[in-house]
Amino acid sequence: MNAVQHPIGVLYQFWPRPDGTGRMVFISKGAEAFLESTADEIGWMLERRCLPLFGVDEEKFYSSIEHTIWQKLPWSSEMGYLTPKTKRRLWLHLQAFPQTAPDGQSFFTGHWIDLTPMKNAEEESRKAYRTLSTHLENTPLAVIEWDSGFRVERWSGQAQAIFGWKAEEVLGKTVQEWPFVHPEDSARVGEVIRKLLEQSEPRNVTSNRNLHKSGRVLHCVWHNSVVLDADGSLVSILSLVEDQTGKVELDRQLMEAHRLENIGFLAACIAHSFNNLVTIISGHAGIVRESVPVGEPFLSSLEEIDTACRRATQLCEQITAVAGLGGTADFTVNLNDVIRSARSVLGSIAGKADRLDYQLTEELLTICGDARQLQQVVESLVSNAAEATTGTEKPVTIRTGLRTISDDGTIVGFSPTPSPGRYASLTVTDLGPGIPEAIRGKIFEPYFSTKSTGRGLGLAAVRGIMHAHSGSIRIESSPATGTTVELLIPHSKD
Repeated sequence: MNAVQHPIGVLYQFWPRPDGTGRMVFISKGAEAFLESTADEIGWMLERRCLPLFGVDEEKFYSSIEHTIWQKLPWSSEMGYLTPKTKRRLWLHLQAFPQTAPDGQSFFTGHWIDLTPMKNAEEESRKAYRTLSTHLENTPLAVIEWDSGFRVERWSGQAQAIFGWKAEEVLGKTVQEWPFVHPEDSARVGEVIRKLLEQSEPRNVTSNRNLHKSGRVLHCVWHNSVVLDADGSLVSILSLVEDQTGKVELDRQLMEAHRLENIGFLAACIAHSFNNLVTIISGHAGIVRESVPVGEPFLSSLEEIDTACRRATQLCEQITAVAGLGGTADFTVNLNDVIRSARSVLGSIAGKADRLDYQLTEELLTICGDARQLQQVVESLVSNAAEATTGTEKPVTIRTGLRTISDDGTIVGFSPTPSPGRYASLTVTDLGPGIPEAIRGKIFEPYFSTKSTGRGLGLAAVRGIMHAHSGSIRIESSPATGTTVELLIPHSKD
C-alpha cells in the first residue's frame, strides 16, 4: 500500500507478525526529522524494546502494544521520547487503529499529537507554583487564605508556628468556629471582614489581638487584600500576618522602664531630702537625751522620736528600692543562705512556721547582690502569700533552683524578658483564690494595695530590687491554682 493512500494525519503504518512483534513500514518524513529516526530504526527499537523512553512504565507500555496486536484493538498511549541525536525531550500522544488489507491481513495505522509545548507549560506552571509555595511556607509572615465565605483555604507553616493550630484543625473553618480572635476585638474584626467581603475596603492593614492555641494572647498586624477573578468577582481574601507580640511587650517594658526611671528620680530626691530631715531630728533628739537626767518623764517621748526616725529611715529605703535606686552591695551571696537566715522572720510573717514548705535546691545559687535587700524580697512575697491564705492551713511553698534560659523564645511572661544565660530562681506559691485579672497588672504599682492598712510599697519594692539586681519577675495566677511568683536573678560565675 502506497503512503499517499493513507488518510491525512497518519504518522505511521505498522504490520504485526504472528509472534506479536511487527515491522514499521512507514513513518512520515516530517516525523522522521522530528523523532530523529527512520521507520526501520523505530521498528528495530520497538521490536527489541529499546525505544529511548522516559516518564513512562516501559513494561506496561510494551505490554499494552502486544495486547493490542493480539486482540486487534484500538490503542492509545502517552510517552516521553528522548531524541537519539540532540537529546530533546518530547512528549507524544499516540493512537493506533486496526485495519484489514485487501488480502485479509491485519495492520495498524496511527497518528500522533505533540504534547511537548503543553507539557513544558505544565512543568513551568508546577515549577512556578512550587517556588511560590516555598516562598509562602518560608516567609516570616503567616499566610492565610480565606474563601468567599471567609473559611480557611490555606494555612501556611508559619501560621501554625505563630498561632499553634495545625492546618487540619482550621481548614474549612470560619473565624467564629474556633477561638482565634480575642473576644474584646471580635466586633472590630467582624467589621473588617464585612468590608472585605463587600469590597468596600478591598485592602487594609489592621492590628488586633489573637489567641494562641495555648490561650496566650498575641498581638498581630494583618495585611488583608481581596483576590478577584477576571470578571471582578471575589475569589478569596489573602491575609499576611506579622506577629508583633515581642515588639509590643518590648515597647511596654521600655515605657515601664522610663516610667520607673522618672519615679525613681522623684523618689530619690524626696527620700534624700526627707532622710536629711530625719537625721537632723534624730541628732537633736540624741543631744537632748544626753542632757536629761535619768528618770525624767519625757525620756519616753524621746524614745518614741527615735523609733519614729528609724521607721522613717526604713521608709526612705523602701521608696528608693521601689525605683531600684537603693544601691546593692557588691557581694557574692548564696540565695539559699539568705532564705535560711530569714526562717524565723518568715515563720512569724506566715503565722505558723509549719505553714512554710521549703523546697531549696542543693545546687549552689551564688548571685551578686545585697543579702538584706534580697531578704526583704522574700519577706514581701511570703507576706502576700500568707495574706492570700489567711484563715486556712494551706501551705506557702518557697522553692529555689538553677535555670538555664536559652534564646529559643520558649520563656514567656517575665518582665523584663531575661537574656540567655544561667539564673538563680526563687518561686513563692500559695493556694489562695488567685489575683483577679482586673488588678493583676497593677500589683507592682507604687502605693497600690488591696490591704486596708497597706502602703503599697512591698511588691513595688520587690520590683525595684529586682531591677537593681538585673532580675526578672513572672506571675501566674488563677482561682484554681492560686498564685506563683517566680524571680530570676543572674547566677554568679564564681
